[in-house]
Amino acid sequence: MDRAEERNETPTTGLGSWPTRVVRTLGLAIIHFFYRIRSVQTEHFPKQGGVLLLPNHISWADAFFLTAACPRPVRFVMEGSFMKNPLIRGFCKLFNTVPITTGKPREALKIAADAIRKGDVVCIFPEGQLSRTGTLQELKRGCELIARLAGCPSVAVWSDGPWGSIFSFEGNRYFTKWPHRLPYRMHFAFAPPLAPDEVSLEKIREVLLETSTAALNDRITHSRWPEDRQRDWINGYQLGQINALPRRRSFSILANDPELIRLGALEGFAGLYRAKAEPDSDHEHWLGGDRLREHLETQTEPTGSRYFFDFGDMADEPFSKNGWQHLPCLAIDGIIVSMSAPDPPKAHSSSPKQPGSREGSRGMLLPGFYPRAGKDGTFVIHGPAAGEEGIALPEGSRIDADGFIFLPCRTSPSSSELARPDP
Repeated sequence: MDRAEERNETPTTGLGSWPTRVVRTLGLAIIHFFYRIRSVQTEHFPKQGGVLLLPNHISWADAFFLTAACPRPVRFVMEGSFMKNPLIRGFCKLFNTVPITTGKPREALKIAADAIRKGDVVCIFPEGQLSRTGTLQELKRGCELIARLAGCPSVAVWSDGPWGSIFSFEGNRYFTKWPHRLPYRMHFAFAPPLAPDEVSLEKIREVLLETSTAALNDRITHSRWPEDRQRDWINGYQLGQINALPRRRSFSILANDPELIRLGALEGFAGLYRAKAEPDSDHEHWLGGDRLREHLETQTEPTGSRYFFDFGDMADEPFSKNGWQHLPCLAIDGIIVSMSAPDPPKAHSSSPKQPGSREGSRGMLLPGFYPRAGKDGTFVIHGPAAGEEGIALPEGSRIDADGFIFLPCRTSPSSSELARPDP
């Protein structure tokens, strides 16, 4: 055992070597030139010793963003097949990437755990895939097993902002789009470390969602949103963080629709993302409620696909009309809590399916909210847009492992498929 290992530090052949330090310094300078990256709650991050880092996964560049945001150097876990590319192989060796083989899960777990026990900060994305919806996907068991095998603390971190970058699937494509603005702002929040015996998929998900509100709060602090309409703009920002209503495109509403007057988030969404609600138009995306449903039922079949984001009292009732996809949503006291969306297309043939909607649900919980079970057993949604008391869901509501909300009196998944936060 060399001295670096005795001191529980990374050996100089890895993250501490001079080539790594030079490339890291230059790389971080480039990242900070194009991105304004802020980190909060870094006091939670262990100053030494092995750590398993567990972030949400939104963009292809998340590893670079996390490198800039994390208080300590990070080693990333990468599938060994990528090492066939000489450029990638050289870069990964330079930064001491932890290579694993997907076909050998036990060996992969041991390699990652060994690196953590040696004192490194090792990052693994617990979703196991990039999110194409913008929301947190179902977590995979591997991160839980690595945490217990390593016997070291795990730190969840939420990145707020990568959705919308050219490296994300915003706009239903990666890379082939222009940046919306430069420099681009991102906010990272670190959760208090979890002991090995605390780690479970349910706990990791709970902590990640709660930490998303800390990242959003930091964004609010450094934004110039109208003070008298700040809650609406916060909710509008959340609406723009999922793959539902498209940015920089107009969508259709009915003039003077009473269902929409209460949804101040639409004003914030339009102001932040240059999207425009056009009354009595005929765009691909329509937003409304019971009155819009009645209107659409009398219309002829559209040419091309249309999407009906339904906030009405009848949103749980199927809307079957050729050419339309019915997307039930949920707003309570004027705040949009969850949205259904069209299923995002696959990025390539081997991409796993990621549903944008689920039968019987009112859509996906928006990023920047987290649920807790109240004293009477009902869910209460917390977050900057939810107010101090939070937003109570109707009694009997459930939230599944992908974050879809199911209201009572509907056909819901079996109890084994539901993930209910601890009281």
